[in-house]
Amino acid sequence: MIDTAVSKPTCKAVNLSPLRIPEIQGNPLAFLQRNAAEHGDFIHYPLGLWEVFQLNHPDLIEHVLVTNQRNYSKNTVQYNTLA
Repeated sequence: MIDTAVSKPTCKAVNLSPLRIPEIQGNPLAFLQRNAAEHGDFIHYPLGLWEVFQLNHPDLIEHVLVTNQRNYSKNTVQYNTLA
């Protein structure tokens, strides 16, 4: 029997303390790229009531945006700001 199950990616939680706000505001792309390099393809930013995730691997992005898009809400502040 062939195992076709896809393993779930591990998720690294990154603390976003208020001290990091100037870093994020100064160059958000550099902040995201640095976290991707340091923490991998699937990053979790716990922000109190909100759960924010950064996906960096094309397969993960495809899963959320194409393959399984109905299970993920895009009615978010970030999405509406960029839309």
